[in-house]
Amino acid sequence: MWSTSVFRWPEFNLSYLTSGWSLQNDVLWTVVTAFESLALVTTLCFFFLFCGCTF
Repeated sequence: MWSTSVFRWPEFNLSYLTSGWSLQNDVLWTVVTAFESLALVTTLCFFFLFCGCTF
């Protein structure tokens, strides 16, 4: 029988998020989200332009 401790995530010390790192984390999250959104929209546009719109 498997032990349940095998399937647990390792514990991380995330106390630095409550200090000055939180602002930098928010800014980085915003930049990454904007970049990923732009990449997704661009990919969808190219797909529908070159592959999806065949009449």
